[in-house]
Amino acid sequence: MADSLAATVVAAVGDRGFTAYEGLPKPEHERLRAAILELAEAALTAGGADLERWRGAVAEHLQDAGHRLRFYDGVSSHRLDRDLYFEMQLGKAEERFREAGAVHLELGTWTAWPTERTEGLRVQDGLAEVIRLDFEPTYDLDVVADARRLPFRDGSLDRISADSVIEHVPHPHQVLAECFRVLRPGGVLKIITPFAFNLHGYPDDYLRYTPSWYQQMCAEVGFETVVTDVEATRGLYYTLHNSAKSVVVDDQQDGADGLRTLHLLVIELLGALVPLDNGFHGGARHWFTAVQCFAIRGGGYQGPLRERRPDVPFTERCLDLLAVPGTDEPLTLRGDRLFAAYGSPRFPIVDGIPRFTQPLRTRTGGLLRSLKRRF
Repeated sequence: MADSLAATVVAAVGDRGFTAYEGLPKPEHERLRAAILELAEAALTAGGADLERWRGAVAEHLQDAGHRLRFYDGVSSHRLDRDLYFEMQLGKAEERFREAGAVHLELGTWTAWPTERTEGLRVQDGLAEVIRLDFEPTYDLDVVADARRLPFRDGSLDRISADSVIEHVPHPHQVLAECFRVLRPGGVLKIITPFAFNLHGYPDDYLRYTPSWYQQMCAEVGFETVVTDVEATRGLYYTLHNSAKSVVVDDQQDGADGLRTLHLLVIELLGALVPLDNGFHGGARHWFTAVQCFAIRGGGYQGPLRERRPDVPFTERCLDLLAVPGTDEPLTLRGDRLFAAYGSPRFPIVDGIPRFTQPLRTRTGGLLRSLKRRF
């Protein structure tokens, strides 16, 4: 084990640093890093703390590849010392879908779901389909649609995952209700949303949610089982470390070089102290960066035993799952258009991807819908 906290940090992160400051002056950084971490050790030993124990905890924390890679940049990895109850219960809930011909919907893709990652999830979890949905058509995806009006039949999906999505929706209750509608009995919805986190527009950032909000809202829309978790991202130092990486010194400020050094010292001190969150009452669990939730629709699960048909274009092989957004109304495929049963609305297919945010309406379709309602 390294003989100082500073040596432990340097051994873990090497000569890496905050990407935004690469190549810019950071005067006295290395000397001051050693000094501030030595000061942290002095504070611990002054109170009679077991220094070797805490050094060991910091070393273990930084040995994890995820923590090393994200020490300076990006959202911090989940804590290694977290309670695994949430993961264990979610794993049990999702085991039912393995080799059952199940369909997974990834709600919101941004740039995080290229084809290779999608196929990796499908193979890893033994799924028939992994469908990528986003409102923005420029990303790698399968369906362009609004999460508040999903273009799927009632009870047609087995799993839905939404990672950092519903904070960007001004009316999240609609998303939860739609997810409940399209899940089959026994289906699972998994959601992760930031809590103590900077505003990040896509195209805007509206809300933050507590575990209690998820418990109540998921139950209100009909989910039978709801499990929430903040353990993976809890702790005062953990949360502050994550927040410290979300700002950059303004180069035009007087003394910008010194401000960069100070900022780096704060990031490094907080990053090293994350294991010391366990020294606070309750592990400082009232501070957390994100909330996880999974909700299960009631009823006995029966897998669809859907066959995987990778050589068939998405719209063709998943036509039986698709519907007029927000409804159970089936669609038919004709050329590069999807048609509702009575002609309107129509939805274009662009480069093989159906776009449900761009309905093409016809007068005759509207008349037929009116007649349908009347008779």
